Amino acid sequence: MIPGSSGICAMPSKLAAVVFDPETPVDDMMAEALADPALRGRRIVGYLQGYEPGTGCDCTDIVLRALHDGSRRKITQDLGTGSQGCRLDSVALTEVAGEVDAVLAVRPDLLVLNRFGKVEAEGGGFRATLEQALLSDVPVLIAVGRKHLGFWQDYCGDLAETLPCDVPAIRGFIREVCGIDAAVALRA
Repeated sequence: MIPGSSGICAMPSKLAAVVFDPETPVDDMMAEALADPALRGRRIVGYLQGYEPGTGCDCTDIVLRALHDGSRRKITQDLGTGSQGCRLDSVALTEVAGEVDAVLAVRPDLLVLNRFGKVEAEGGGFRATLEQALLSDVPVLIAVGRKHLGFWQDYCGDLAETLPCDVPAIRGFIREVCGIDAAVALRA
């Protein structure tokens, strides 16, 4: 359960999960929503997920692109041809989470996280970063695969808004938490 949901710490300001199915291009949809001209001047930090051809295997690498500086980080490891194990590089993911923790110190308008998955359900990955943002009253937008939705609901209860995986819904949440009213959005 999220710290603060029991009343011990501050309640989260805004938290939304974009729920998606495997074939849905959730990262492209989130990127399109974040390209909103009305967001100019807003401090948005975090990561979107992308894919690149793997090196040393016949698989695809997961690469995170930082919204705050454009840097890219591979978070999968090469296990060799024919490997069937999990390729997620937990050390790389921990390092990326540490980088986001440092960026949270500037008090962004929004934190975007690429996934809440198995690693976060088990207490790792971006989970501490998510909790720090919420305790600091920073709104959070995160993608949650339908297969992990039960873990997400166990984790946050009814504290999170659930968004459909479509650009208008995602954009609407972002505008709301960034304080952009309809008149400003129309002029952008």
